[in-house]
Amino acid sequence: TLASTAGCDSILVLTLVVNDTLLTDLGTVAICKGESYNFNGQILTSSGVYTDTLASTAGCDSVLILTLVVNDTITVDLGTVSICQGQSYNFYGNVLTSAGTYMHTVVSTTSCDTTFVLTLVILPNPIVAALPDNGFVCEKEPINLSAEATGGTAPYAYSWAGPDGFTSADQNPLRPNATVLMSGTYTVTVTDYNGCSATDTATITVHPGPDVTALPDNGIICENETILLSAEASGGTAPYGYSWSGPNSFLSTDQNPELPNATVQMGGIYVVTVTDANGCTATDAAAVAVYSIPVTDLGIVSICNGESYSFGDQILTETGVYQDTLEGANGCDSIVILGLNVHPTYVDSLSAEICVGDAYDFNGTPLTEAGIYYDTLTTSAGCDSIQVLTLTVNAILVEADVLPDTCVFKTLTLTALNLNPNDTVTYLWSATPPGLEIEDPTADSTTATGPAGNYTITLVAINQHECVQTFEFSACIYERPCEHPYIFVPNAFTPNGDGQNDYFRARGDDITEIFFMVYNRWGEEVYRTEDPKHPGWDGTFRGKALTPDSYGWYLRATCGNGQVYEGKGNVTLLK
Repeated sequence: TLASTAGCDSILVLTLVVNDTLLTDLGTVAICKGESYNFNGQILTSSGVYTDTLASTAGCDSVLILTLVVNDTITVDLGTVSICQGQSYNFYGNVLTSAGTYMHTVVSTTSCDTTFVLTLVILPNPIVAALPDNGFVCEKEPINLSAEATGGTAPYAYSWAGPDGFTSADQNPLRPNATVLMSGTYTVTVTDYNGCSATDTATITVHPGPDVTALPDNGIICENETILLSAEASGGTAPYGYSWSGPNSFLSTDQNPELPNATVQMGGIYVVTVTDANGCTATDAAAVAVYSIPVTDLGIVSICNGESYSFGDQILTETGVYQDTLEGANGCDSIVILGLNVHPTYVDSLSAEICVGDAYDFNGTPLTEAGIYYDTLTTSAGCDSIQVLTLTVNAILVEADVLPDTCVFKTLTLTALNLNPNDTVTYLWSATPPGLEIEDPTADSTTATGPAGNYTITLVAINQHECVQTFEFSACIYERPCEHPYIFVPNAFTPNGDGQNDYFRARGDDITEIFFMVYNRWGEEVYRTEDPKHPGWDGTFRGKALTPDSYGWYLRATCGNGQVYEGKGNVTLLK
């Protein structure tokens, strides 16, 4: 209500309308990692709830709300797959034959990519060569197969297969006593360490062997008659070749040779070897005796080497078949045959080695000195058998000592010296009673530590001839008490970097455990260690050098004998 110019009321009436702020939820939008979303000029790449405010037609705010979800892409490493050369691998429908890294991408339920990664390795195949190549053998000879593998990855396994049910896992198998059924192709498969394989073949032909019959069989003729030899071959592959050999250096390539004017020296064994067209052979023998009838065989007489045997008017000293001809009543000479076997004198050479101080039993005789010794024995034939022994006497020469020879604190020095440069010596140190620890019991020189006490230290030295030298030493170790002055803490140090007295630490030769702490005048800890070999406090705290002052310390130390030292005091830090 207002006053008009006339002094009357003037009333103003206003109608006010309040419009709502408009909120619009655009819902959820999903994208994949690495993508972006344009939200009214905003480029969005991260998951979250985003808003944008616009002006409505009524002049009020209109708020848009968007929920953005960023889904991850997935990479799955399938690892490494190995195949042999010539093989293939099916990778999601792709047939792979070359080494490399392969990827296959599929769309997941979130519409984002899932990538599978595979590394394919191609393993080299081995190479195998089988022998023989187109080889042949004759019946009853051995078939020698061989295979040589290279490449791939050793070790190799071999597998043979062949005619007549043949199998073998040997690299170089042998089939004895070949038959015709063993002819054919032999296949070898070699498999390397990775399971990759290779194959080769060897072709073998087994030729049937010939047979031969030699005549006469135990033929007997008189001197000056004709020896008629004959051979009949069959089997194998014709034509045949013949080769005869016999007494008196007889040789012939005739199938049926004739030997006129036989003499006693022509008597004996005639051997014929027939060779067929494939080079396969067969052998037979004909026995021919040339003498006057009757024939008297005196059998075999044995004598020893150096002896003689009287046969008619012959004095025999060598092994052989001997004849003596007598006049017979039937027109043929009477031949007496003697087989003489001369047993040799056997010489058995022996060698032996002993060590100095040992003895060698030589057929009941103890020997202690190097030399060559002889002993004569009797064989089962009653002849001499001589044994010759070469005896070598080996020595071991070592010097040893344990130092010092007085009672010592904690550590002993054990030394041994091989005085023979041609010897290889091994050592074994030991000690009684138990408790002394030897650093290297098999070294020539070493050290030993242990608790206080008296010990017996033994060294056994053995050379390559197994000769032994033994030493015994008495040794003593004394014990230091776990107290001052064997445990010492200084009262001042100067950490100025001049390399002298730069560190503050507790000192002791036999400290095995330690708790060492340093604190300032307000009781604040500035250094602590539990390392018996600690370098010490360098005068710093939290990386900063402290000012010169007096600091307190506390020490608790355990010594090697189990005793405990506990102490405290002050140290002055100087510059």
